[in-house]
Amino acid sequence: MAEVRLDRVRKVFGSEGDAVVALDGFDLALPAGTFTTLLGPSGCGKTSALDLIAGFTKPESGTVTVDGRAVERPGPDRGVVFQDLALFPWLRVDENIAFGLRALPAKEADKVKARTDELLEAVGLLLFRRRYPAELSGGMRQRVAIARVLALDPPVLLMDEPFGALDAQTRVLMQEFLVSLWERRPRTALFITHDLDEAVFLADRLCVMTARPGRIKETLTVDLPRPREASIMSSARFHELRDRARVLVREEALRSIQPLSGTKA
Repeated sequence: MAEVRLDRVRKVFGSEGDAVVALDGFDLALPAGTFTTLLGPSGCGKTSALDLIAGFTKPESGTVTVDGRAVERPGPDRGVVFQDLALFPWLRVDENIAFGLRALPAKEADKVKARTDELLEAVGLLLFRRRYPAELSGGMRQRVAIARVLALDPPVLLMDEPFGALDAQTRVLMQEFLVSLWERRPRTALFITHDLDEAVFLADRLCVMTARPGRIKETLTVDLPRPREASIMSSARFHELRDRARVLVREEALRSIQPLSGTKA
């Protein structure tokens, strides 16, 4: 587990004439071993923040650190799960999961198989190890994607709307699956979503961002008991937290479209 920090970060896209300031004065701390969800209106810079932690991009100013070390590039200490899965269609399920492990020395080949088998069992896909991604349901493919990232046991797990393309029932099942997996082996996690129920159900901390340029507007402590099951979504405290998050996101969504309110159709 590792602590992640973004301090006074500024991120700009484009050149001087058409520059878009995605983040400005952005501060975010992910305490070691906590699960943080990130909410905010579209275009507020959620993915930009995740990409900075992953090392896919660099800030114009400010610092991004993992356990006090500056993030310069992607690394095995930060696993990323995308919405589009990014599975290799020509590889079987077990081969997709073991892909990153193949970088281990040849003498450790037995560890590759043992770790792959462990993850196949953890995600409930032992019987599907020889199948190809096209032969799986959407939820099963998403489990493969998560298992592949977990194969290298990264202390930081970054997820950018990984369940966004799933149907409602499969999405709930995947939320329960992820919570169960994380509770068995906690690690520092950041999860981006637009789904209020999902944000509250998964998190220890829920951070709501402002409209662009993005900053943290408010952080809610999700003091719901663990282990967590879907039934907790009917509790009064769950509804209280979700309603507070809804108010905060709505305020910023309205602010993001305010410049358009005076324009003519």
